[in-house]
Amino acid sequence: MARTVRECFSALQERFKDVNFAVGDSGMLFPYPHKENAFVIDKNILEQMAEDPKAAKEYEQQIALILEIQKAFSNSLNKEVKDLGKKLIVLQ
Repeated sequence: MARTVRECFSALQERFKDVNFAVGDSGMLFPYPHKENAFVIDKNILEQMAEDPKAAKEYEQQIALILEIQKAFSNSLNKEVKDLGKKLIVLQ
């Protein structure tokens, strides 16, 4: 049974609690002061994730990988730079 877009969005928020998710496009750049990471997901991708569990799993794996890479990158740079600022990731 396919999920609704809202259920899919809620599942992302639940799985990745330290990430702000927004539905939009790459032109939507806005600050998220209370969380370190922000993902803007194109509405079409979110709809695809809601309709296709395999696609949802693949996108969730990509998000998890991006977060791991960002964490490793930040950890290595934190030795030299104290505040790297906020990160914004756009999936389209």
